[in-house]
Formats: sequence, structure tokens, C-alpha cells
Amino acid sequence: MQETINEDYMELMDKFSSITEKLGENPIDEEILHILKENKVLIDEISNSVKTTKMFKSASDEYEAFKLEMFSKREVSEQILFAYYQLLSKMVYAPTSLYMIGSVILLMPLLSDALKDK
Repeated sequence: MQETINEDYMELMDKFSSITEKLGENPIDEEILHILKENKVLIDEISNSVKTTKMFKSASDEYEAFKLEMFSKREVSEQILFAYYQLLSKMVYAPTSLYMIGSVILLMPLLSDALKDK
């Protein structure tokens, strides 16, 4: 990842973190859906940023196959929640910061795609 992309990415992730922190400890699904839809522009911005990385580009075929499989089995609201929970789970349980960043690079586009025109 280039230095400028990394700096931009970190700034965007800080914004995303501040938004999700507003949900508190035990938000209900409707609250999560509302805040994600409300912040779709930011999520798209992060997604567009990470899609320029070598990591995402090298996994783009696998990403598309994963997205197709995961979204074809779920209703629209379930797609959004699935993508969000996948992202959070991978971030929380990442053994290192490198894995956490990789998880965001590979999963933020899934959340963005889940929110498209919904």
C-alpha cells in the first residue's frame, strides 16, 4: 500500500470507527442498518480507497465469488448485516494489526456492495 493511500485509509477508518462507536454495546439490527445506510458515502469512500490496493486487486476474483455466494442466500437487510458482522468479527479477532488492515481491505467493499441502492 502506498504511503498516501495508507494515510487516507487510516483517516477514513478513524471516521468509520467514530460512527460505529455511537451504536453502543448492544445495538439492535435496526439501529445498525440505520447508521450504516446513513453513512453509506463514507463506507463507499473507504471501499473505493481499499480497492486500489494490490491486496484487493490480487483477490478480486475470489472477492466476487464470495460476494455472489454470500449475497445470493440472503435478503437485502441480511446482506448488509452479514457484511458488517464479517467486517467487525475479522477486525476484532485479527491476531495482528496487519491482519486487521487486510480484513478491512477485503471486507469493506462487501459492506459497500451490500448497501448499493438499498
